[in-house]
Amino acid sequence: MVDLEFHSGLLAGAGLLGLVAGQLLTYVAHQLPISLEQQWQREAREVLGLGREVTCPLKHCLHDTSRSRGWVVQIGCAALSMVVIWQLGTTLQALFALLLTWWLITLSLIDSEHHLLPDVLVNPGLWFGLILNSFGVFTTLPEALWGGVIGYMSLWSVFHLVKLCTGKESLGAGDFKLLALIGAWGGWNILPLTVVLALLSALLANVQYLLIPKSSRPAVVPFGPHLSIAGWVSLILQPNLL
Repeated sequence: MVDLEFHSGLLAGAGLLGLVAGQLLTYVAHQLPISLEQQWQREAREVLGLGREVTCPLKHCLHDTSRSRGWVVQIGCAALSMVVIWQLGTTLQALFALLLTWWLITLSLIDSEHHLLPDVLVNPGLWFGLILNSFGVFTTLPEALWGGVIGYMSLWSVFHLVKLCTGKESLGAGDFKLLALIGAWGGWNILPLTVVLALLSALLANVQYLLIPKSSRPAVVPFGPHLSIAGWVSLILQPNLL
């Protein structure tokens, strides 16, 4: 009975922490694109000799969007945080898995809104995964290293093959780096399942868009959220963590 109460309290605490984290990462996903656009404008104006004064049209259009989706993100973040604790318990893996969960949610929010996976988030995430696995938190360092290499090179190769055959750019460089990040956290062995699940998720999303009028369909469907979901499932729900 005591054990059941402890686990129930632990899950409730994870849910509450997830709500707080969801509010924070919603703010980050709202503000970071604004800051990046302002930085790009400043750099462009300096190159053109126009001074440093900038305007940011994103600020107003993002405000209502972020407010309306805030509660959805917070509840989703709380639910995923509870799944992490339920799956991994009170372990060091669970602590860092929570961090990865929130990291991937933030990237997914930004990519779904702006078709952008900022290096300022992706690159530190990749290196942090390698550092963690140098201590064997989720996998061994060699598997993490090759996970990063294979993750990046696999999508990079697909991108250039598709471009060579069709002349079209099917993926962005951020997608290469995101799969490298996932491989650096979970090792190369989770990459096949990650890619399969991401492709299935993207396929379902595209089928959904076929059911709505063509004028209402998005011009581009970002792949980052599908990679994030698939990578999270592959890492968190795998039964053979170290």
